[in-house]
Amino acid sequence: MAPAMPRVEPDAPLERVPFDEEAYRRDVGAPALHGEPGRSTIERLWARPTLEVNELRGGGAFTVIPREARAHVTCRLVPRQDPARVLARVAEHVADVSPPGVSALVEEQPGAVPAYTIPADHPAVLAALSALSTVYTDREPLLVRIGGTLPAAVMFERALGLKTLLFSFSTADENLHGPDEFFRLERLDEGVAAWTELWRLLAGALRKTP
Repeated sequence: MAPAMPRVEPDAPLERVPFDEEAYRRDVGAPALHGEPGRSTIERLWARPTLEVNELRGGGAFTVIPREARAHVTCRLVPRQDPARVLARVAEHVADVSPPGVSALVEEQPGAVPAYTIPADHPAVLAALSALSTVYTDREPLLVRIGGTLPAAVMFERALGLKTLLFSFSTADENLHGPDEFFRLERLDEGVAAWTELWRLLAGALRKTP
C-alpha cells in the first residue's frame, strides 16, 4: 500500500540538508568560502541570485597592452527578478566602474528567462514526495530550492498555463555535467520504480477530478 500524501510546509529550511562547508571547500580547492553576507554556503549555492564570470579574454604572452578585453558573464535569477532589469543593472555597474579612456559595452545574449518555481503544495509535488517515500523508505524527502537552467519550463507555463514537475535522479557526488560524470546503476531501478508510482498517483488524481 502506498503511503498517504505527506503534508508539506512551504519553503522547507535548507538547514535540514546535511552539508559540510569545510569538506565542500576542500573539494572545490578554494582557499576560503566567500559570498553574500548573512547567508550560508548552501543558501548561496542553491537559493540565492548569482553572477559568474565564466571566461576572460585579452592579450597574450607578450609585453603589449591589449586594446580589447572580453568577459562572458552569466546570472542565475530567483523568483521576482526580471531578466531585463538585471541586465540593465549589470550594464550600469560596468559603466560606473569603467576608468577614463575605456569604452565598455555589455552585449545581451538571447535566451534569458525569469526563474521558474512550482509551489511546494502543488499536487504534482505532493505526488512526487509520496512516490519518493515509496522507493526510499529509510529516509525523508526534503523540499528545497536548487538552481538550474531549464527555459522550457517557463515557456510551457507561458504557452500552456501549466506547471512542470522536474523529477530526476542524481546525487551530488555523481558530478552531473562535470568532467568525471557517472551514474550508479541502482539509480536506474530506483528511477523506474519512482516514476511508476508517480504516474499511478497522478492518474488517480486525474480520475478524482470532476
